[in-house]
Amino acid sequence: MGPGQRVSRLAAIVGPSGVVSSLEERRTYESDGLVSYRATPGVVMLPDTAEQVQAIVALCLNARVPFVARISRP
Repeated sequence: MGPGQRVSRLAAIVGPSGVVSSLEERRTYESDGLVSYRATPGVVMLPDTAEQVQAIVALCLNARVPFVARISRP
């Protein structure tokens, strides 16, 4: 499964509004508290439910794609 297919499958889990894929928007997520280390992610997922998180993690594990989970509070 190629990167485009993975993003499509991820979008099917969270819906199009839950996928951040443009370079400009992904740069927002390139650092958390470690400002000396920055890495722009390949895609950012914004799940709304625990079930969506579980499906995303399962897809990443099955495809052997590394991921970083972060908690966002409103």
